[in-house]
Amino acid sequence: MSGHGWVVPNVDGVRARCGGPGLCPECAREAAQAGANTAPRVTVVDVLLKIAERTLKPGDPDIIFMHWLKANGGRLQEATRELGIEVAEGPDFLRRLRAAVVPRLTGRPAPEVKSHAERWQEVLDRARSKEVGL
Repeated sequence: MSGHGWVVPNVDGVRARCGGPGLCPECAREAAQAGANTAPRVTVVDVLLKIAERTLKPGDPDIIFMHWLKANGGRLQEATRELGIEVAEGPDFLRRLRAAVVPRLTGRPAPEVKSHAERWQEVLDRARSKEVGL
């Protein structure tokens, strides 16, 4: 295997489990050198939103939050100030951010969740049980 196999296919057809040019710095460099970096950039938020939309009901607070996060990801401080909230960075930042943002977006209190990691583990487990393709 000479590269990861995403940009320039390997002879054996094997690809690394790195996610390709949108996620892997080595593949991105290879794509830039090959002049083939035309794939859209995929972020973690894009992947989580896709999973949430396929496993949760429409209007679920987590889907609403993920759409807001995707739209405002590059300007979180400004976007939270626009909503009149401040969330200090630190442990469990996304859980606290979700708890502050969801009520302002939906007009309803944010449902309690165990923890952000446990919640997404449940979403992933549901996706696997439904055999949802990513």
